[in-house]
Amino acid sequence: MSSNRTTTLSPQDTVIVITHKASGMVHTLGGYMDGTHITIEMNADKTYNKHVGVDNVHSRIYNSDTSASIAASLAQTSASNDVLSWLYKYDVASRNGDGLFSMLIRDGSGRSFYYTDEAWISDLPDSTFGNDMNGRDWMFDTSRMDVLLS
Repeated sequence: MSSNRTTTLSPQDTVIVITHKASGMVHTLGGYMDGTHITIEMNADKTYNKHVGVDNVHSRIYNSDTSASIAASLAQTSASNDVLSWLYKYDVASRNGDGLFSMLIRDGSGRSFYYTDEAWISDLPDSTFGNDMNGRDWMFDTSRMDVLLS
């Protein structure tokens, strides 16, 4: 059943909440750049890959990889840059898994929901300085991602 009701997208209601269990830190990212500020890419190309034999018998191969890569574009003035820098340094110094954190990404104006209990910062973002506001593009990786798109 379809609905003719007008819906609203509110990008400011999309949030990323990071919880670092080892330190007890919970932080909601803020201070995003304009435009596309969060990107989530599942690492597997497909859940099922199709195989067709020479005799036209079809099979499918299940890919269990639910890992994802996430990009968050923050303004250079965002206080979240300090939190993420601290998390990155903590992870590099510990090198024992204590630097992993959970990440919840929720579209407050829609119904999309992403969650992982094992995320980490891939590397520090590049920096640019000039007369305009510049961004810090933070890259995260996950070992698995639970997704609810509706």
